[in-house]
Amino acid sequence: MWARLAGMSRYIATPNLAKYRLFAWFDIRVCPDHQLIVFACDDDTMFGILHSRFHEAWSLRLGTSLGKGNDPR
Repeated sequence: MWARLAGMSRYIATPNLAKYRLFAWFDIRVCPDHQLIVFACDDDTMFGILHSRFHEAWSLRLGTSLGKGNDPR
C-alpha cells in the first residue's frame, strides 16, 4: 500500500463497516488501520465516481447483506 501511495499527497478511504458508505480524503500522513478501505488515487474523478448513484447501484447489486434488515455490507 505504501508503495502505491508514494508520491501522492492524499488518498481516498472509507470505513470497512458502516450503515452509510462515505468516502473521504485523507492526508498521506494519516496511517490507516485495518478498519479502513483505502483507494490509492488522488484525483477528483475517482472520488466523484465512488460517490455517484451508478456506483451505489452497482455495489448494492453485487454486495452482500448483513443482519435482519438486510443492511448492505
